[in-house]
Amino acid sequence: GTLMQVVAVQREADSRLTLLVQGLARGYALRATQTLPYARADFAILPDEEQLLSSARLAGRFLAASGWSEKTDGTHRLHELQRRLTCAASAAEEAHWRGYEHANLSLSMHLSLCQVDARLAE
Repeated sequence: GTLMQVVAVQREADSRLTLLVQGLARGYALRATQTLPYARADFAILPDEEQLLSSARLAGRFLAASGWSEKTDGTHRLHELQRRLTCAASAAEEAHWRGYEHANLSLSMHLSLCQVDARLAE
């Protein structure tokens, strides 16, 4: 799923709501914390694919350069160590860039983002 933030809400003449949302991160709901008047949940954030691949390459290089491949008692242990390093590096990178990549949209921006001209659909 996607963790989203509601940026703007507009009630239409026929009582429908039009929402402008900003996607913040990929992840999954751990447990529902509220159902009414709207759904809320505790959410686990997942790093994106590029971060995981980059972190996996860095973890592999680190283990090779530090000689861990000779120090471990088998490939299973080495793969487990590389997996843990990959997860830790991805989480650290995500935390570092979050403030820059997930900046909030201002309400003044939403008008330019979602101008719909119904005449174009005719």
